[in-house]
Amino acid sequence: MSGCEPNRRWYVGVLKPGASHKAPPRRGIPDEFKDESVVERSLREAGLEGYLPRMRREIYLRKSRKSVVRRFPLFTGYIFVAQPMRRDGSLAQMPWDVLGACDGIGSVLGNDGWALVVPNGYVERMQAAQIAGLFDKMIEPVVKGRARKKTAAERFPAGTAVRPKEGPFAGFNGLVEDVTAQGLIKVAIEIFGRGTPVEFEAKQLEAL
Repeated sequence: MSGCEPNRRWYVGVLKPGASHKAPPRRGIPDEFKDESVVERSLREAGLEGYLPRMRREIYLRKSRKSVVRRFPLFTGYIFVAQPMRRDGSLAQMPWDVLGACDGIGSVLGNDGWALVVPNGYVERMQAAQIAGLFDKMIEPVVKGRARKKTAAERFPAGTAVRPKEGPFAGFNGLVEDVTAQGLIKVAIEIFGRGTPVEFEAKQLEAL
């Protein structure tokens, strides 16, 4: 994940099935790109910068009785794509034909024929939150998890309208869908014109 300039303009690419899967191994790929997805590799090789937000999730494997940490896309079916910038810091023309030809890109999110620009600073906040591990979901003790689930479910029943108080989703409204076994509240956040499921701790939410 690369950094981005504060005045960078970002768009949202709608992905085809399988676009977020890990790209096939290839000789000569630098180590920093060995875990990139199909769409990320295609964008990079086309000279474009893509950002696919990810979270780490700890999963308990019953067969081996061990837990492993794996990465998953935070938003299923979307990727942020940056508008290129010239060396002097000005925005270059967006190569829509090149973007459309990239593997995994189905379309660009838009309205009435115009591509929608992501609100200023949104991607930067997402990147900072990912680096800080705010999206990661790690296993907690079962007993503690059960107690947290009961408390969270009582405070935020399914169907409750909520708003995140902090983090990159602050200011977006959503509806509670469920509470996980670890006591995390699954909320359908209204973003990209649809409800996108995101998990929060109870302290991160306020009821509307």
